[in-house]
Amino acid sequence: MLLLMASAAAQSVRVSVYNYSQITPETVAQMEREAAAIFRASGVTLEWLNCRGLPDELDDAACWQELASAGLIIRILARPAFPGSFRGEPLGYSVGRSADVYVSTANQVDCAIPGAVLGAALAHELGHVLLGPKAHSSQGIMLAAWGRAELRLIARRLLCFTDRQGDRIRFAAAARARRPRPE
Repeated sequence: MLLLMASAAAQSVRVSVYNYSQITPETVAQMEREAAAIFRASGVTLEWLNCRGLPDELDDAACWQELASAGLIIRILARPAFPGSFRGEPLGYSVGRSADVYVSTANQVDCAIPGAVLGAALAHELGHVLLGPKAHSSQGIMLAAWGRAELRLIARRLLCFTDRQGDRIRFAAAARARRPRPE
């Protein structure tokens, strides 16, 4: 008997993006493409919602509704708000359902594709939002500190989540999808 297994539908996660830095919309779009490709390799589709203004000043109804729901939030910042609180130069930071990515640190990286580095940092921080704060690993995109080897992999679009992390991310995305959305 031959059984045809239905392939698992890709999980989808909505992400509100707030660009508080001076990078161009084209660079933001490149970051989003890079992060989306990393997640897509693990079976998760990222849906981007580019928002303007501060969360309490939103004039965009879709951004406001997403903020009111349990959607994920990314802030692109010029530099860390509290630079002395980190060891080394962080590319990002996450807490709860939100994450920050720091442009100043990515600009210091000797890489021909800063948008790729920012996109990988974005994927890493979204990984923390979905996997938890202690999700660092000994390999892959969730490595705590990236060196030259990881930057080469980023440039070749080869730094990604491990299979186990991909499984956990799909599970977390599915759990988020089951939550009721506010009307």
